[in-house]
Amino acid sequence: MYRPIDRSLQMNTPAVYYSCTTEMVNGREQKVYNRVGMFKGHYKEKGGSEQVINGIKVISKQITFTCWYDPQIKQSGRFDIYGSIYEITNAENVEMRNRYMICELEKIEAGA
Repeated sequence: MYRPIDRSLQMNTPAVYYSCTTEMVNGREQKVYNRVGMFKGHYKEKGGSEQVINGIKVISKQITFTCWYDPQIKQSGRFDIYGSIYEITNAENVEMRNRYMICELEKIEAGA
């Protein structure tokens, strides 16, 4: 059976989950993010990359967030971890047992 973390690491990082819905505004679909609730999990950075696109420095960070399974968490949502917004790129129900969930998150920042 899958064990996501060893005993020395705990799921104690708080994260607020926002679900995504769409609504029509002036004939165009707009994404609206609604707060669903707070989840606790294990936060681990995988790495990042820097690129210069059209003269603007773009920084991308990849994160893995392991938490208890909740069917409300979908791939189109967002997590707010310590004031930073991360988009969910992949949400995996480990071994389809509805016990653990591994979410791959990405944060994209742009600056001058």
